[in-house]
Amino acid sequence: MKTVNYMQPGASMNGYATVPATSDAKEYLRLLLRHKLGLLLTLLLGIGLATLYLISKSPTYEAHSLLEVSDTGFVGGDSQRDPWNSPTIKEESNILKSRRVLQPVVDVHNLRTAIAPNKLPVLGDVTRRIPAIADWLSGLDFAKHYSWHYDEIEVSTFQVPREWEDQAMTLVALGDNRYTLLRDGVTVIDSAAVGERLLVELPPLEPLQLQVTGISAAEGTQFSLTRYSLQSTINELSSNLTVETSDAKSRMLNIKLRGEDPRQTADLLNAIAQEYRDVKLDGETRESRKEYEFVRDSLPKVEAELRAAEAATANLRSRVGANNQTVQLNLLLNQISILETKLSELEIENDQLSQRYSIDHPDIKRLTKDINAVQRELNSKRARANRAPAIDQQLTQLQN
Repeated sequence: MKTVNYMQPGASMNGYATVPATSDAKEYLRLLLRHKLGLLLTLLLGIGLATLYLISKSPTYEAHSLLEVSDTGFVGGDSQRDPWNSPTIKEESNILKSRRVLQPVVDVHNLRTAIAPNKLPVLGDVTRRIPAIADWLSGLDFAKHYSWHYDEIEVSTFQVPREWEDQAMTLVALGDNRYTLLRDGVTVIDSAAVGERLLVELPPLEPLQLQVTGISAAEGTQFSLTRYSLQSTINELSSNLTVETSDAKSRMLNIKLRGEDPRQTADLLNAIAQEYRDVKLDGETRESRKEYEFVRDSLPKVEAELRAAEAATANLRSRVGANNQTVQLNLLLNQISILETKLSELEIENDQLSQRYSIDHPDIKRLTKDINAVQRELNSKRARANRAPAIDQQLTQLQN
């Protein structure tokens, strides 16, 4: 607590000393000047640590893609716009991050295999940018097993028992394009050559498969080689994938993927978008495909009836002679009736699918092709019937 002695105006100043006013800024300046060397060293140390952090930290890239989702099963297709809502958007996001979409991407791009050189934090990244220091450190015996340059290996095949998944193994370059593989300090592969496909039996576990296609590293350099489980790989990919939209009614989905390799990140995002499109197409057309298969399976029966009618016509013609026009025309009318029934069934099915899908849908294209084929055959039969005046009236009734 600060005590202030109040003095009446005009009172005597006996017993009190007067202190001249001084500037606090001057005192602070003198303090800084007395410790200027320590402050300068602290500043330089902070700048140096920040620089080392920026050098050692791997840059993170982000790829973007816009998807327009329609109700035809296609991504980016035109369709009649139905109002969306938040649950619908969340459902689309769940599909994008589902195992069904991400697993094919993981398999095609071999994301379950991870390779990393054994390097010291920060210092290993600094030496990559200063080759002179890297060459000097790599010549020291205690530092030979670390990676000081841009060392890398290429692995085309790497399969391990399920019990060994998510556990790092150590691959050591032996020089002359040879290497050895260890797990927890125990040698799994004593020595193998680059390009050699290996199958290591590990009873009672599943065998280990490995093929190294390239090594660019000094002798003694170690690499961490890990085969991740499918679920952990999908979880990691899903955590780096985000799905956004401008509003609840928008059909435009903005998907983003983060990664350390810009080219691979872009390729992965394109693969996810394509796989999502395929999954949506398959899900939306599964029911229509069943309907189409029913119609397709019924066509052989109709065609068989038509062929039987044609065979009966030919048989009757051979028995009664080509001059019996009445019998021939009756059989021709029977064929026309069968074709019209078949055409009607196909057109009904086509009308039902056209209400749900666009003309570019594969099922619509197949039905259109079948309708055109039946229509051509029906036109041919009608043309033959029209040449016979005796059945003009009957044919007119059939066409109406």
